Amino acid sequence: MSFLILNLKTMPNISGNAIDSKIGSYVGANNQKIPLLSSFHFQFFADHPDDPETSLPSENKIQTIEILPGGSYRDLSPNITPIPAAIANDKISIAFRDKNPTDVNSDKYSYYLEHILKSNAQAKRFRIRANGIRAVHTQELPPPPSKGEGFNEGHVFVLCGFKLKFTGNIDNRIDAIGVYEDAGRLTVEFNDRTSLDLFDYIVDYAWVSRTNQRVVLGEESGSGVPGLVLTDVKGKKLIRGFRFDFKQGDYKLQRVGIKTLENGLSIYFGDVHHTSTEPNQPEPHYDYMIRWATINDFVITNQ
Repeated sequence: MSFLILNLKTMPNISGNAIDSKIGSYVGANNQKIPLLSSFHFQFFADHPDDPETSLPSENKIQTIEILPGGSYRDLSPNITPIPAAIANDKISIAFRDKNPTDVNSDKYSYYLEHILKSNAQAKRFRIRANGIRAVHTQELPPPPSKGEGFNEGHVFVLCGFKLKFTGNIDNRIDAIGVYEDAGRLTVEFNDRTSLDLFDYIVDYAWVSRTNQRVVLGEESGSGVPGLVLTDVKGKKLIRGFRFDFKQGDYKLQRVGIKTLENGLSIYFGDVHHTSTEPNQPEPHYDYMIRWATINDFVITNQ
């Protein structure tokens, strides 16, 4: 008897440019599969005034960051209003914007998103929401699926997406952003240095079964500036949670994201360093925490 490990298969990723919120085509985000978040990256840029083929980095206060794929899920917050509009199958809702995204010279952003598909038998998908939160919010998640639902060997929390939005028509510099789970408790952070403004959130997540799957969990944390973090485990990774926190106050954002690679993670979080409009700000080093997993199917073969 031997085991054959089947690598994770990536659904078609999506990349492009936008100014405001956007609904994009995302084949695979439907009722037949569970889309598990593998990579996301947003970056503001401005067209170069003298060369239309190149661009310059830009930065903004933030109102909304959103990654919400289509497909079915169980709504764990049915009594919280307003109820978000449904996202059609094979679509994804994207946003990286300030409160008034109309300026092509500062509000344009690029995006890159990637998910990995699991069957409905291998994962169960949920969405949980909260409105009018200040700074940091923690809430207990309902128990994960039981053994009778095919989760005989336990489960793993994995993000499918999220939406973070300051309540009302406001935007802010960013101090900390985080979405992560600890022992069945979900923590969401979205704040500036004062932590006075309220925010709303949606967390789209799945419990992934360990049954008949080879699971490796990892966490990378530290302090630094954007760059590559190598991991000992090879293979495409899923994002279980993340947290970014500027060490010296709050900043406009130029980019934020995590790209998972075969040999590590590329981490992005920062403003445009030492811009002409704010020359006296210190370089924005930050603390980071990224939780990841590799989850590969395996089958028993008789050899």
